[in-house]
Amino acid sequence: MNKLSLEQFNERKIVTQDMLNSNGTLFGGYVLSWMDLIGHRMAIHITQRTMFTAYADKIKFKKPAFLNDEIEIRGTVKELGGVKLVLQMEVVANPDKECQKVVEGIFTFVELDNNMRPTRIHYPSHSN
Repeated sequence: MNKLSLEQFNERKIVTQDMLNSNGTLFGGYVLSWMDLIGHRMAIHITQRTMFTAYADKIKFKKPAFLNDEIEIRGTVKELGGVKLVLQMEVVANPDKECQKVVEGIFTFVELDNNMRPTRIHYPSHSN
């Protein structure tokens, strides 16, 4: 398989008032859903299969994001396994300025068979 360019799946958002929690910082639930969504898009792109989130692990909230911060959700491949695809996801604040990591975590995706059990992923071959 050729090295895949996954930067096209990076997504940027501006933190708005409706995204804030009672502490005046970006609500973690929004961040986790964005990480899962972008990771899912990446998993489908890589495998060309119908993928499902199996679990999210090692989620670390490192720094807060604030009103009007620009944030970027990114992912990189950690493991192309036989029955699982593991992505390292991260969210950074103000990526074009001081670029501070807000959240990081590991997201694992699987393909399910008709009995809703993980099945072997047959990755597509990419021609040069």
